[in-house]
Amino acid sequence: MLALGEYEKAKELLTRAERAFRRSETPWQLGKTLRSLAELAQIEKQDDLAKDLLDEAIGLFDRMGAEFEVERCRNFWGE
Repeated sequence: MLALGEYEKAKELLTRAERAFRRSETPWQLGKTLRSLAELAQIEKQDDLAKDLLDEAIGLFDRMGAEFEVERCRNFWGE
């Protein structure tokens, strides 16, 4: 949806997913959702929010030992 420019619908669905994954305590899915929300925040020029979301995702992936996902989050800004 983000690729199609349907930002409001994507934001709605991702926010619902975030709440569901927090309730069900599924850190992998939550981390991926947070990264997607960070992408949306960046598109909307909300860089501080994007950074906060990525930091949380990094923490989740780090605790799971998912180094590949940690690096994907760290490379989000193209660094």
